[in-house]
Amino acid sequence: LPTDWTVEAIFKAGEGGASQGLIGGADTAIKAEQWNNTNSLGYTDFGVVDVTLPVATPSRYTYIALVGTAAGVDASVSGELVASETTTMPLSRGVIGGGRLNPDPLALVDQLDGMIDELVVYDRALSSSEIMDHFRNVPEPGSLTLLLLGGAGLLALVLRRTR
Repeated sequence: LPTDWTVEAIFKAGEGGASQGLIGGADTAIKAEQWNNTNSLGYTDFGVVDVTLPVATPSRYTYIALVGTAAGVDASVSGELVASETTTMPLSRGVIGGGRLNPDPLALVDQLDGMIDELVVYDRALSSSEIMDHFRNVPEPGSLTLLLLGGAGLLALVLRRTR
């Protein structure tokens, strides 16, 4: 996507260490760990520019949105705008959980050391109110699991009593 894109993700990454891609492709990548041991998000136009954002690499599940426009890239954490950079970048979408895929030899470069719960790509720039609304509608981590486990336990108890 050349301009006006949004990437929303709920993810966590390993602390420090090697560069870690969140989504990328042959030309560009959004990085969960921009450079080795920076503990900062960023984005890369391979061979052209690397931008380190003043946003910590999340070590626990965190909602992050990056919005690319002709004016640059904005980063939001938990619905709040936390960084803006004027360096623009098209968005590659060939790899999720890495920076890019080298063809020969076939290898994933800048593999994510972590977990992605959700990742959504839009071909437009979401507004700050849309980003806040999306964040507010994310269920608390584990609440759905607790609800499902509680329901399963109640169902087991009911079935046990009816036998």
